[in-house]
Amino acid sequence: MKLLIITHKEVWRRKTDQRFITNGGFPIQINALSKLFEKTTLLIPKVTKENFDGAIPLEGKNIDVKELSKLIGRGKLRKLFFPFWVLRNLTVIMKEYFSADAIHALVPGDVGFFGGVLAVLLGKHVFIRHCATWGKPYTSADKLLFSFLESQAGGKTIVFATGIGVEKPSLSNPNIKWIYSTSLNANELQKLSTNKVLLKKDLIHLISVGRLVESKNFQSTLNAVKILHNKGYEVLFDVVGSGDYFEVLKNKSESLGIAESVRFHGNLTHENVLELLSNANIFIFPTTTAEGFPKAVLEAIACGLPVVASNISSIEILLKTGAGIVLENTDPNTIADAILSIYLDQSKFLEMSCEGRNRAKDYSVETWSDRIKEELENNWNIPLK
Repeated sequence: MKLLIITHKEVWRRKTDQRFITNGGFPIQINALSKLFEKTTLLIPKVTKENFDGAIPLEGKNIDVKELSKLIGRGKLRKLFFPFWVLRNLTVIMKEYFSADAIHALVPGDVGFFGGVLAVLLGKHVFIRHCATWGKPYTSADKLLFSFLESQAGGKTIVFATGIGVEKPSLSNPNIKWIYSTSLNANELQKLSTNKVLLKKDLIHLISVGRLVESKNFQSTLNAVKILHNKGYEVLFDVVGSGDYFEVLKNKSESLGIAESVRFHGNLTHENVLELLSNANIFIFPTTTAEGFPKAVLEAIACGLPVVASNISSIEILLKTGAGIVLENTDPNTIADAILSIYLDQSKFLEMSCEGRNRAKDYSVETWSDRIKEELENNWNIPLK
């Protein structure tokens, strides 16, 4: 079977060799999916980027990338011009749709939503992954998307909700299934499980990984670091990621007088992130934003780090075996108290480290790919590779 993937995910050309590159877990997952099909084609809007920090090549079995024209504007302006973008690219899109045997659309996002609707209208085999927090529509567009997914899931149309749960994602349509998200392969998980994690004496070594935006709530962790300093503890806080809040957070660390205790690394390669995680002690994730299945938390527990995180989406279930502390709220004092409860108790630290690694073993990209393969074959009655 030939697979066509349509998404708004930013994929751009590296100037040195013109290879398509991107960041996050996306290229790792696409590589895994491509092994299930004879050929995989990606339809993506054109993106121009200068900063390639942390990006990796988009590779896999017989992968081809087709660039569509650049999307126009943001927010309301983008919504206004999106129909014109569709018309401009419709010839290319339809050509690829008719030559593909199956369509994979990633939502939320205007491109993926359009791609999923078009696939259903054309009667294609389609599987749609909802990659944000399932079941929480915040806007009218979200409500429309959820209505579409819950009405169409079944038969040729397979819908995956990103997350994990005891109950099924949808009460109205049992055909919608959970799927976790990961960027770790089985070899990495095995290698990470052998690394020794030691609680550093006289230093609380914290780390967070994520987009530097207000809703990720890095600012509360900075305030918690200040509280720990005021109590006489030495703290080192590694911040990995980039975003609109980079300068805000950097200025805040300076105004709090903790700049020497905070290291801003920007975007890093997958390997470098795992290396930093393996050298830290406690992972902090007090996010207030919608999270489907936070890969950063999974990577942290795979590295043996106890996690202090907010009670959002899949986090509570992921940590339920005792791999960390789920916060009742994300104010700085609560975060600081949670950190100290781990740092001051060596046995608790080691127990959480061990539980986290055991939990992470269930979430390799190979198992993720096998789970998707099983659902596609069972619903489409078509054997895949």
